[in-house]
Amino acid sequence: MVHDTEASLWHRLNQQLVAKNISELQYEECLVPEPSGDGWHLRLASGVEYRFQAWRSIWGQLRVNSGSLLRDGSPVTSAAQFYIDAQQDLELDAIVLANLLEECAQTLYGDRLAWLQREQIDAAALAQLDVDRQQVFLDGHPKAVLNKGRLGWGSTELQQFAPESGQPVRLRWIAVAASECTLGAQRPGQLQAMVRSAMSEREYRELRQTLQRHTTGPDVEESWHLLPVHPWQWQHKIRIQFQEWLARGRMLDLGVHGHRFLPLQSIRTLANLDCPTHPNVKLPLTILNTSCYRGIPGQYIAAGGVLSAWLQTLCRQDALLSQRGTLVLQEPVGVTCNHPRYGQIDAAPYRYHEMLGVIWRQSVQSQLQPGERAMLMAGLLQQDNRGDSVVRHLIVESGMSPEQWVTSLFGVVVVPLYHLMCQYGVGLVAHGQNLTLILEQGRPRRLALKGLQGDLRLVDQDFPELESLPPQAAAVLTRLPPEYLLHDLLTGHFVTVLRYLSALMQEQGLL
Repeated sequence: MVHDTEASLWHRLNQQLVAKNISELQYEECLVPEPSGDGWHLRLASGVEYRFQAWRSIWGQLRVNSGSLLRDGSPVTSAAQFYIDAQQDLELDAIVLANLLEECAQTLYGDRLAWLQREQIDAAALAQLDVDRQQVFLDGHPKAVLNKGRLGWGSTELQQFAPESGQPVRLRWIAVAASECTLGAQRPGQLQAMVRSAMSEREYRELRQTLQRHTTGPDVEESWHLLPVHPWQWQHKIRIQFQEWLARGRMLDLGVHGHRFLPLQSIRTLANLDCPTHPNVKLPLTILNTSCYRGIPGQYIAAGGVLSAWLQTLCRQDALLSQRGTLVLQEPVGVTCNHPRYGQIDAAPYRYHEMLGVIWRQSVQSQLQPGERAMLMAGLLQQDNRGDSVVRHLIVESGMSPEQWVTSLFGVVVVPLYHLMCQYGVGLVAHGQNLTLILEQGRPRRLALKGLQGDLRLVDQDFPELESLPPQAAAVLTRLPPEYLLHDLLTGHFVTVLRYLSALMQEQGLL
């Protein structure tokens, strides 16, 4: 028997998801609600009508009051039913609709976990959490209507590995013959340093001893690369899909070792919980989430380290970027391994080429000065379960007016992004999880950039400032016309972050 509290939570989460869908799909001009009396109605081709209260933001988006939603006169109880009702309007064939319903159920399960986590905390406390622990409580991408799809994970995996579970993860370690790997590093010996950062010295010695018991020859460092693997990826992909390497001795299973890691909002990136200033680890997870499989693309690995070093040099040497404190969370080491059979099929779906690899990224906590703390830009959009907002508490803490605070935020974030684009022809997809805001007493101080592999593009013109870009990085980066980079800034940041912050601040009476 379902308890009333569980039933009421289920209804609340479904209502919120339907409100989000109507709001977002109206903004994207997929649905056209119309004013009706003192509210709005949405008549669908199926004959079903939704009625609700809403207000229109400065972006032209309806902000729907989830508690006011009615379906044919009765309270809304099912987000899945909304997709069925809107199938014709959204031009969904049966296969896409069924897939959406599966992602909808997964998202609701994740939303429930996140809601239960937030029952323990309010917005004032959320605003003070460190950047890694705060991510347990975040809702995820607001623009993706089903942002916790995670197809391939069941309830056990979601409880163990999803960011809203808040559960630490210990990594499995393997050794792979160096000849099977592509290694990208800023300097020689950095891979070893990254491995050591993920465990104690005692555990590192034990790991090396385990490797030496399984191998022969003195050149262990040159012959083998030590790689961490996410425990789910090991069980479901590596142990099965790479069993040929295991059988032939090209891959060795060294077991579970090292520090505890905390899954972050991007799922495949994990922060070192035991040593927060040590590097983050980005690992492939072959699950479908927010429209793609979360692997490690091999084409950027060799260039990732030099690319992030080059961009950090720009930030340090450029007068405007230096004055505003803009920095890059560098990716000093990356490794990828091409599958021995799938690798022979160039046109195979990308997920078969991205199953095994790692990217090590600087932790933003290693870059903080005394008195500073960091949070994802996505954290600015977060509310607690009672509707209070993180951003309101940051503004109160800062002692600034909301107008002064937003002006400061714009100068720290948007101006550097625009300057990078205009001065250097560098465009970033600057959504709320790629940007980390560094604060001091609630005031925006600096911006940390990340997510360079795949989310950084260059202008298709010969900017003289790009001549210093290392050739191996220039060879793999996409080149786009200026208007495309501008589009990236507008859609990737203004539409994906500031649109929601603007409306939230108005709802909270701040602006």
